[in-house]
Amino acid sequence: IGRRLERLDENEKRVLAAAAVIGRSFSFQLLSSISRVDLDELFIVIEKAQQMGLIIPSAEGPERPFTFNHELVRQTLLVGIAGPRRQQLHARVADAIATLHPDAADERAAYIAEHLVKAGSFVDDRKVVDILTLVGRNALNAAAFGEARANFLSALSRQGAIGASERAGLLAHLAEAERGLDLWDAAIAHLGESLDIYQGVGDRETIAKGFTDLTDALLWSGRFKEA
Repeated sequence: IGRRLERLDENEKRVLAAAAVIGRSFSFQLLSSISRVDLDELFIVIEKAQQMGLIIPSAEGPERPFTFNHELVRQTLLVGIAGPRRQQLHARVADAIATLHPDAADERAAYIAEHLVKAGSFVDDRKVVDILTLVGRNALNAAAFGEARANFLSALSRQGAIGASERAGLLAHLAEAERGLDLWDAAIAHLGESLDIYQGVGDRETIAKGFTDLTDALLWSGRFKEA
């Protein structure tokens, strides 16, 4: 693969590396938004990559008409990108998706979140927390409890961007996902932590709900005395 890529000039490699950051499949429109290359030149690069068998028509539909012929091609291109440059490209991809599809933010939230997380210091943690929370809630509604748990944990790891009440709410959502996964000890621990925060804040309504949720979890797990 490395020898085949050597047939590309540096600009062609940069364009295909940007496509690799987008994912295994990508659209011309999205690639155009992040690569910042003249359209005619971009067409030439795509046509050459197809002739070389590096990319092929995609089966993922009109929004992602191109796909890398093999994941190893994509990974080889990614290895050639310096870490900060790759993070910057991920940030550009996230922004471009939101700009190109402003009316479908919920539908593409998971895709945007994936790139924002990989963008590292090139994006604000507050922005990442918001999108991870949205993706987590969407996953909960779809009963995708493992996905929901992963997103809430990722949001909670960005402590500097989260206030006390928001942290308590995220812990409660995390516990809901863990209940769906039958991780009762973890769910009870996180509900207890959430309740402690609410008590510190002094929000009587959320304190009452916290006690109710914790009691339900204790009952379901058979810890009747504590309940």
